[in-house]
Amino acid sequence: MSLASFFESIPEKQRNLQLGLECDNPMSGAFPHKRVVHAGLNGTLVSPKETQAVWDSLMNGTPKKGEMQCAYIHIPFCKTKCTYCGFFQNGTSQSVEDQYIDGLISELKLASERSRLKDGLIHAVFIGGGTPTSLSPTNSERLLKAIKAYLPLANDYELTLEGRIHDLIPENLEVWMANGVNRMSIGVQSFNTEVRQMVGRLDTKETVLERLAALKAYGQCSVVIDLIYGLPGQTMEVWEQDLADLVSSGVDGADLYQLNVFDGSDLNKDITNGKVPAAATTAMQGDMFEFGRKYLDERSYRRLSAAHWSANNRERSLYNTLAKSGVPMFPFGSGAGGNVDGYGMMLHRALKPYEDMVTRGEKPFMAL
Repeated sequence: MSLASFFESIPEKQRNLQLGLECDNPMSGAFPHKRVVHAGLNGTLVSPKETQAVWDSLMNGTPKKGEMQCAYIHIPFCKTKCTYCGFFQNGTSQSVEDQYIDGLISELKLASERSRLKDGLIHAVFIGGGTPTSLSPTNSERLLKAIKAYLPLANDYELTLEGRIHDLIPENLEVWMANGVNRMSIGVQSFNTEVRQMVGRLDTKETVLERLAALKAYGQCSVVIDLIYGLPGQTMEVWEQDLADLVSSGVDGADLYQLNVFDGSDLNKDITNGKVPAAATTAMQGDMFEFGRKYLDERSYRRLSAAHWSANNRERSLYNTLAKSGVPMFPFGSGAGGNVDGYGMMLHRALKPYEDMVTRGEKPFMAL
């Protein structure tokens, strides 16, 4: 069957959904409706009775010679909730956080005793969330020391800590920089004070720029930021200024992400109730992305993936590059996902079953 015949065999509705509509401006008109697409767990679900035996078999194995590996570590806490967020899991208190870090360190230690980790190398670690930077300095130090003690880090490892501007204060920065963090991924979303605060971000543009400068002054890590296009109140003029502020900030890289307005989200309710202006249409978001792509290309940024750009050679985006290539990724922490040797996995999102299983010396699978 020819390619043209194959396309014609697909029902029109499905063809339009997957391949887009023919139009004069495909960037803004080919896909009139935004679809939120996330990778799922495919294949056959392993019986809960068999998961520990399967995990034992994987972890007692030997890594392939020269194989690169990653680890993802999840911190499922946020002190505030952004209105657009569809990933919020838990608020936090100090006692809950302390107990969680105890369990997370235990999970790391258990894995470190297995040959799969002892005989291999971890080339990239990503601490995501949630808001990892909201951990207390004491718990940040405990976790970072455990990572260095229990994960066999390659000598050119990348260790990313994800977080928010509000946490970039000296008592935190000193701990992170002293304990091996060499890449920071910061959710700026917009530099515009009004736009930021309409969606639950706390700090002003001036504070954002000041704290990014303080982080860069250490000269120790790659600094990358997230920007979102299509936010309420974010006109094309505001978006252009966001990009100009990105460039002038001197950070090492950036992700340009399309806004998702999730059904049932606080942002959706705020828009429906008239509390904030409507978000950009899908067509306008297409124009904003095209503008951002050209803006960065004209300033010699390198595009490393669909939504990520690097300003210089310091920003490797190693974790994301390796994750997309399908290398083994070992998950740690409540809500973490990973994959090892053809097995996809998700760890318990609820704290109690996660902590109970770790206490019993088990890998806390929600699904394998």
